[in-house]
Amino acid sequence: AAALRDGDISLAHVTVIDKFLRELSPAVDTETRERAEQQLADLARGITPATLRQAATRLAGWIDADGALTDPADRRRRRSFRISGPDRHGMHTVVIVCDAEGAATLELVCETLGKPGVTLDSNGDTTDDHAADNGDGDAETGDGETGDGETGDGDTRDAAEAAAAAAERVRDPRTAAQRDYDAVFTAITRTLARRDLGTTHRGLPISLILTTTVADLAARAGLALTAGGTALPIDDLLTLAGNHPDDLDTWLCITDLRHRPLHLGRSRRTASTDQRLALFATDHGCTFPGCTAPATRTQVHHITDWAHGGTTDIEYLTYACDRHHRQIHTGPLGWATTTAPPGHRWAGRTLWHPPALADPTREGRVNHHFHPGDLLRDPDPGPSPVGT
Repeated sequence: AAALRDGDISLAHVTVIDKFLRELSPAVDTETRERAEQQLADLARGITPATLRQAATRLAGWIDADGALTDPADRRRRRSFRISGPDRHGMHTVVIVCDAEGAATLELVCETLGKPGVTLDSNGDTTDDHAADNGDGDAETGDGETGDGETGDGDTRDAAEAAAAAAERVRDPRTAAQRDYDAVFTAITRTLARRDLGTTHRGLPISLILTTTVADLAARAGLALTAGGTALPIDDLLTLAGNHPDDLDTWLCITDLRHRPLHLGRSRRTASTDQRLALFATDHGCTFPGCTAPATRTQVHHITDWAHGGTTDIEYLTYACDRHHRQIHTGPLGWATTTAPPGHRWAGRTLWHPPALADPTREGRVNHHFHPGDLLRDPDPGPSPVGT
C-alpha cells in the first residue's frame, strides 16, 4: 500500500502480490507472510509485473519447498468453477480449477463420451447410433450385435454395414476439444433428464427455462433469457426448443412488448409454480435497483405484505434475492416496494423506496439490469409524468 501510494509500483504489481498472498496455504504463519509481502513490494519498485510474477512463483516454491504445506483440505479450498462472457460472438468461457479427483472424473467422461461418433454434439447434430464404440474398439449396434462380426443368433454381420460404421467414426468432423465439450455437455443433460437434482428449485422446475417477447420471436431477432441469466440468440432458442438431446424438458415463456403478465391469482400465501414461471418471464431476476441475481437465486416477494392484506396475485408479486428481501421492513432502515402506476415511466415495474434516512423523498427506483432494452429504446424520455 505504501509503495502504491508513493507511485513506485502500479496496480498490476499489486495484483501479482495479492494473488501470491491469496494462494499461500493457510498453514503459512503470519510472520512469513509479512516478510514475503515486504520482499515482493521492495522488488516491485524496480521490475516489471511480469518479472515480479516469476519472482513470486519462485518465492512460493521456497516457502513450501517440500510440499508439506499443501494438504487435501488446502486443495479443496482452491477449487472453483466460473462462467464469464458472452463475448461479441455470443460465446462464454468456463474456467474450472479442480483437484485430482475432479480431474479424474472429467477425464473419465471425456474418454468415454468423447470418442468419435459416440455422442450428439452440442448443436444437436446427430451421429449414427451404430457408430458408437463399446469400449474395446468394436462397433456396437442397438439390437444385440456383439461387434465381433456376429450377432447374438450366430448370423454373420453384413460386411458393408460394419464398414459404414467404421467409416462414420473416422468421419466425425469434431476436434478432440469439441468432442470433450460435447461429452461433458451430454453427461450434464443426462443428469438433468433423470431428475437426479430433484423436480424444483426455489419454486421453478429444474429444467431449461427461457423467456422472450412475441415480437422478437416473430422477427427471429433479439435475445431470449434463461432463468440463470444467460442471454440466448432467438435462432439458438428455436433450435434448442425443437431439438434438445436426452429429452430434457424446456419451458418457454412469451410476453408482450411491455413484459407484463396477465392476471394469475392464488388464495394461498405461497406462489405457485406457474406464478413463479410468469414472474421469471417478466422480472427475470431480483428487482432491487442494480442487483444482478437471476431468477434462480431469488424468492417471491409480496409487494404488499401478506400480513398487511397483500394477495398472491401475479400483479402484486415480484422477485427479490435473499439479501435484498431481508432489507424490506417497516423499521427506520427498511426499504419498501410498490408497483409503478399506469402512466408512470416504468408502469407495472416494481419500485423500491429507500429508507427516509437515506432519501427523505423515498423516491421509487427501478432495476434496469434485466431490462436494458428499455433504456436503449428511449434513451432520454424526460421526467416521469406521474410522481412516485
